[in-house]
Amino acid sequence: MLRTTVWMTLGGAATCLALLACGQDSVQNGSNGQRLYAEKGCVACHGPRGEGTFMGPKLDALASHWERDALVRFFVDPTATAKRDARLAELMRAYRTPMTPIAASEAERLAIADWLLATFP
Repeated sequence: MLRTTVWMTLGGAATCLALLACGQDSVQNGSNGQRLYAEKGCVACHGPRGEGTFMGPKLDALASHWERDALVRFFVDPTATAKRDARLAELMRAYRTPMTPIAASEAERLAIADWLLATFP
């Protein structure tokens, strides 16, 4: 009985630690995503608060159009993605400067996507 109680307690503690770690990654990704959004030059076209500029559209309602993995794939090759999506093709035609691929690691692109989807739902 004591052995079972100890294992249940240790198992519960491990689960709690795992959940806390996941939450920490999410928070850390959010702050990293915001920093990377600025560092990778997204602000030049989309503005520091996602308000858009003459070079790129406003970032609003992203979560209604994007899932995380699709957004990350878009970052890798925006032009190819736009060719397969009428809404994106229309946006690309509306702005003279085409969106360029985001030169970043996969982890950095994920952090940017997480921050964008949380900030501009």
